[in-house]
Amino acid sequence: MARRLSDFELRNSGETRIWLRRRLAGQSFAGAVADPERLLQGSDCRIVKSEPKIKVGRVALEIDGVPTGVYIKQHNASPLYRLASLVRLSRALKALKGAAVLEGAGVAAATPLAAVERRRWAMLTKSFFFSEEVAGGARSDLYWREQLKPLTGPAAFKRRRQFLTALAGLLRRLHAAGVYHGDLKATNIVVQPSGAAERFYLLDLEGVRACWYLSRRRRIKNFVQLNRTLGRLLSASEKLHVLRSYLDGVARDGRVRSWARRILSMSEKAERRSALKNRRSVAREGAGERDRPPTAESRSASTKDRPQISAMIVCFNEEEMIEPCLESVRWCDKIVVVDAFSNDRTVEICRRYTDRVIQRQWKGYRDQKVFAHAQTTKEWVLVVDSDERVSPELREEIERALARDRGRYAGYAMPRLVFYLGRWWWRGGWYPDYRLRLFRRERASWAGEEPHDKVVVDGEVRRLRAPIYHFSYRNMDDHMQRINRFTTIAAQQLYDKGAPWRWIDALGRPAVRFFRSYVLERGFLEGFAGFYVAVTAAMYVFLKYAKLWELKSGGEQKGDSGEGGPPA
Repeated sequence: MARRLSDFELRNSGETRIWLRRRLAGQSFAGAVADPERLLQGSDCRIVKSEPKIKVGRVALEIDGVPTGVYIKQHNASPLYRLASLVRLSRALKALKGAAVLEGAGVAAATPLAAVERRRWAMLTKSFFFSEEVAGGARSDLYWREQLKPLTGPAAFKRRRQFLTALAGLLRRLHAAGVYHGDLKATNIVVQPSGAAERFYLLDLEGVRACWYLSRRRRIKNFVQLNRTLGRLLSASEKLHVLRSYLDGVARDGRVRSWARRILSMSEKAERRSALKNRRSVAREGAGERDRPPTAESRSASTKDRPQISAMIVCFNEEEMIEPCLESVRWCDKIVVVDAFSNDRTVEICRRYTDRVIQRQWKGYRDQKVFAHAQTTKEWVLVVDSDERVSPELREEIERALARDRGRYAGYAMPRLVFYLGRWWWRGGWYPDYRLRLFRRERASWAGEEPHDKVVVDGEVRRLRAPIYHFSYRNMDDHMQRINRFTTIAAQQLYDKGAPWRWIDALGRPAVRFFRSYVLERGFLEGFAGFYVAVTAAMYVFLKYAKLWELKSGGEQKGDSGEGGPPA
């Protein structure tokens, strides 16, 4: 292992260990990788993937004096993996090892830059892998669909066959060197045009391993992974061309039919397992009808197949957060922004993305959104707060759902995933927190009480799976300020409705809220951060009723005046 990491130097800092490429030791990059959570939380980070165990984001960092795209892959360790990490490598270090294995096999990979481990009591909690972006590269399925498939004529046929032959050569070199990739799907193969040909780079390096004997089953499994992804876009003759090109190099008997039957059989079994898992997930969540796993037809559904969408955003002094928000809804047909006379660069940034920027005096959360709703013109409206971002997975799911909606649903609710204190909050009661954010314009109205507005639709609502990202609080100070502001508004609402003040509300409700967040919603698994979130959740409830007591007792209390903009 030491030989494989000879190009990296190890730095220890308390519970953090960093393997940094030696040539980057004296550069600003070295300081940036010491805090990967901050990089992933930054407004300039584009989130590519977010799941409970894995998070991937892209940032621009300076390398050798040049701004360079860098991908950060965060792995969260489960309780069992934490115990196993006492004797096993972290996934970030496995990725470094995988890159070295591929280099030895003559197969290109995204250049590894650093690996970071967070450990507590010698057990792994998180690991981060930094790799350099492949300049001009594209996922193999997107490259085929957007660059090669549209070509026409005899030259185009030859060009596509050349690409497929090169892809088969990649597999042949990989397997001839005894190297197995555990997840060789289309998204993990990046294509970089190089003159009249292409170069291939592999991703997901923690799944790469060198085998003293690479079995036929494992080689076929790599073909199955490709068949279920890139294969959806290929014709039967194109798939056979890849297989023939591969077998001519590694199998003397060239048993193409035997391999093809095995690949199809294993692919069908994998599809059945995936469909069964999907049905069990739907039954567990009890959310009604969901999308089936995407088929080739659903994946190819384009924006022209769906109704048009207006993205609706209200904001005030959000120059740090508004651009990533706007970038995440750029695919919508129209963006409508209602600004409460910001005194920073918010309006200037918004006008780069849309000509529909309206300034209006702030009169409350619900009133502002009612006005913004009236300014939209498309059939569907997507509401996004300025501190939120539509994930790439959510965009795809929205477009698939609307393309085959056929007038059945009046709206779609989506889970909201919060990023705070350097982590994604799948626990602690903040997820899934479904919000109705996509609805038919003519069948929706606004309700709720300040500051918690909500949409009400006339018709059936369906839940989506992919999350909308919520960067709710910049830090603890911002969190405390918002708790103070929102509890003031909430207490005023209770007072205006004539709600009574009772000891049981002031003492019992906060205790129940803490227990639910910390125990029932498993916040304790997040360590001190989970305890802090549970305490602040209880404090929100306590302050709301404490301020109601102040109002009832005749103490001076001022609610949100509604003038100017919402406090930033």
